[in-house]
Amino acid sequence: MFKWIIQWQLDKATSKGGLVVQKIDSALAIKDCKGQPYNLPLENYDPKWYPFWEAWEIPKGKQVTNLKITETGGGDDVYVSKVGVTSSTGSHVISGTAEFFESAKLADTTFKVANKPPAGQLPMTKTEPQLAGGAGAIPHNFTAMWDCCTKGKKTTGATEVAPK
Repeated sequence: MFKWIIQWQLDKATSKGGLVVQKIDSALAIKDCKGQPYNLPLENYDPKWYPFWEAWEIPKGKQVTNLKITETGGGDDVYVSKVGVTSSTGSHVISGTAEFFESAKLADTTFKVANKPPAGQLPMTKTEPQLAGGAGAIPHNFTAMWDCCTKGKKTTGATEVAPK
């Protein structure tokens, strides 16, 4: 299980406002200690959720979103895995690319809040948004790897993570 929280911040205030749009893809590979694939309940992880796009508004004259969680010291986005499988080896890779689109508005897109996985309360779409004039995509990736099958081990070893 892991959780990586981030906050979107532009290098300077936007003169018109706009959207940060992030494409998310994910790959999860888990094997039991006999080397057999481990299938999770779909409420924890469903490969059909991916890829998807999510969006955050940044108001005119600001560098950050106007989400209340930002004001309280939280973050705009969370890469999280609720997968907690003992006696297994595996990896979970979340690949993201984020891009700011000046002047874009949520009302002019297909983004909708579903209040369910994978984006929860964030506006998301399964269809690639056709937005013009992006500032350039920036990678936002995270990899977690674990091995809880080492012979003689009675506890879980450290999980290796690699945010980029």
